[in-house]
Amino acid sequence: MKTPMVYVNGRLYPEDQPHLSALDRGFTLGDGLFETMRAAGGRVFRWEDHLARLRRGAEVLAISLPGESALCDAVAAALEHRTGEPSLVRLTVTRGVDVGRGVAVPPGLTPTVVARAVPLVPPTTRGATAVVAPMRRNDTSPLSQVKAMGYGDSVLARRWAEQRGADEAV
Repeated sequence: MKTPMVYVNGRLYPEDQPHLSALDRGFTLGDGLFETMRAAGGRVFRWEDHLARLRRGAEVLAISLPGESALCDAVAAALEHRTGEPSLVRLTVTRGVDVGRGVAVPPGLTPTVVARAVPLVPPTTRGATAVVAPMRRNDTSPLSQVKAMGYGDSVLARRWAEQRGADEAV
């Protein structure tokens, strides 16, 4: 079995080894975007739709995306070790490494691109249970319309649901 790998800025790294800067704004501020995509046979299902949504999110956050070929290369590299098996690919783009501090965006940052592919786990045959969580997303925020990295409310809601024996939170 091959070692699981992750693509970061043009290189593949074993998943269990360090490969991101602790100063990356995605890590320090949640300043980035992601897409989670299904793939099989080395191809992503509805790639153009995912790319369009990533572009819309980058426009909202004013993050300069690498070109389409660079993003395709990242996804292809992540899928390479999956040998065509059905997979989920997460493509993450952050604003990049910032050696300063605070939320101001310094000029000239180079985005960080990360791609990781994992086995696609088929859904269970039983139904799912859901509860209405007390946490609410801010629907007036521009971030509610994009797949930005700040999913803290969703993580809390899911944990709340699991503590009550449910599979999901609404």
